[in-house]
Amino acid sequence: MKTYLLAIIALLGLFTACEPRIDFDDGQWGDHAYIDKVHIFSLLEEKHELSEWHTDSVLVTGVRRQIESLKTDIDSIKAIATVTIKPNVDLKKVGIIFSHRSKKIEPLQGSPVAGLLGDFSDEKGPFLYRLFSADGTKRDWTVIIKEEE
Repeated sequence: MKTYLLAIIALLGLFTACEPRIDFDDGQWGDHAYIDKVHIFSLLEEKHELSEWHTDSVLVTGVRRQIESLKTDIDSIKAIATVTIKPNVDLKKVGIIFSHRSKKIEPLQGSPVAGLLGDFSDEKGPFLYRLFSADGTKRDWTVIIKEEE
């Protein structure tokens, strides 16, 4: 009986002493604090009539994201992303989405948070965002929004 008890205690000691490695070595990924593309979006309210499976027509209101940007020019050396948008877009009620290779993006100096609607009007810009790469490199990017000519 004592042998079984000692064996169980030894096994428990072995399992608790050899903790699994749960940390992730971010440094192996290097410096990837770069933006690939920027999208400016607005929210568009839509009303749909559901009548296919219902006896009475039902009107449903929803919101969908509409991309307002046409192209993005990236200058990786100067860390500047210039976004060209459609004419006559109300920049006081749009959001920004980044395609990037970084670990995290943080808005700087009052720039709107990515993914949420914010004020991107001319008097507020240019907009600054800090990108963090996996190895700890920080790179500040300037985002300029201009209308198509």
